[in-house]
Amino acid sequence: MRADRGAARAYAPHRDQVLGLIGGGARPRRLDGVPARSRPRSRRAQHPRRHRVGACRGPRSAPCDQGRRGRLRKVLDVGAGRRRRRGDAGALPSGSVIERLRAELAAAADPLKAAGMQAYMKSATPYRGVNLPQVRAISRGVFDAMPATCDEWRETVLELWRGARYREERYAALMLARSKRHRDCLTPDSMPMLEEMVVTGAWWDYVDEIAGLAGDLLRKHPKQIRPRMRAWSTDVNMWKRRVSIICQLSFKRETDLELLYANIEPNLSDREFFIRKAIGWALRQYAWTDPKEVARYVRAHDSQLSGLSRREALKNILPRSRGKVTRRAAPGRKGAPHRSTRTTELLR
Repeated sequence: MRADRGAARAYAPHRDQVLGLIGGGARPRRLDGVPARSRPRSRRAQHPRRHRVGACRGPRSAPCDQGRRGRLRKVLDVGAGRRRRRGDAGALPSGSVIERLRAELAAAADPLKAAGMQAYMKSATPYRGVNLPQVRAISRGVFDAMPATCDEWRETVLELWRGARYREERYAALMLARSKRHRDCLTPDSMPMLEEMVVTGAWWDYVDEIAGLAGDLLRKHPKQIRPRMRAWSTDVNMWKRRVSIICQLSFKRETDLELLYANIEPNLSDREFFIRKAIGWALRQYAWTDPKEVARYVRAHDSQLSGLSRREALKNILPRSRGKVTRRAAPGRKGAPHRSTRTTELLR
C-alpha cells in the first residue's frame, strides 16, 4: 500500500510551464523576439512591485493583475481536483462503493489463477484470481469516489471485511484501512476494529498487514498503544500475540527494545510455528540496526529460543548463505565445521 507516484510523474511534464508563469522560466520575449527587458524604461518613478515580469501597467493594472492571479491559482492549485473528490458532492455511499469494488474485481477475475492462489494460501475463502497490484489499482480507483469522513471510512472497512466473499475483498479492506487519504482516521479508537480483524482474519497474510497498522499507532501514540501490545503478548489468541511481537518491524533505531523483549519472553516456550517465526523475524529485523545486541540476546536466551527463532534471528549476522558454516580444520577433528569468525566474535 505504498503511495502512488504516478500523479507526480504525470505532473512533471507541466513543471516548466508552471515555472514560466510564476517567473521561474526563461526571460519573456515580445512577438518580434526582442527581450522584454531591452525595451526603454520610463523615467518616472514606479512602485517596486511594477518591475516584476509581466506586471500590468496603466490605470487598469489592478483588474488585470487580479485576473492573472486568478489564472495562476487555477494552474497551481494541483490539489483542487482531489479536494473535490473528497467532498460529499458526487461521492458514493459505502454500499455503492463496495458493490462497485466487487464488480470490478469480478471483471478482473482469472479462475485459473484463483485455484493456485487458494491452494498456496491454504485458504477456506476462495480467490477471484486477481493479483495484488490489480487489487491495489482497483481499490484506489473505487475508494477515491467515497466520502472522506472517518465514520464512512470505518463503516466501509468493517462492512467490506465482514461481508467478504473472496479473499481479495479483505485485501481491499486492508488497503482502505491503510490509505493515506484517511491516515488521520487511524487513531487509538481504531484498536477495537483492528482487534476484530486480527481475530476473525486469523491467518498470516491478514495479520501481518494489521500488525503494520498497529505499529503505526504505536509510533504515534505510544502511551495508549504500548499497554495494549503488552496485554496482547499474553493473550490466549495466537494472532494477537504475533502482532505484539512484529508490530515494530519497521522501527529500526526507534525500536522500543524493552517492549520488544517484554513481548517476546512470555512466548519463548510457545511451540506454535507462527509465534516462533515471529520471534526470529522481529530479532532479525532489529539485527540490521544493532547486530551485536541481537547476538547478545540470542546468547542470553539460547536455551529458551527454539531452533527456528534462533536461525531467523541470526540470518542478518551469519553469512548471507543462511547460516552456512565455514569449514576449517580444528584440533582433533579434521575438517570439522566452524562458524565464521565474525559470528563467533558476536556470540562470545
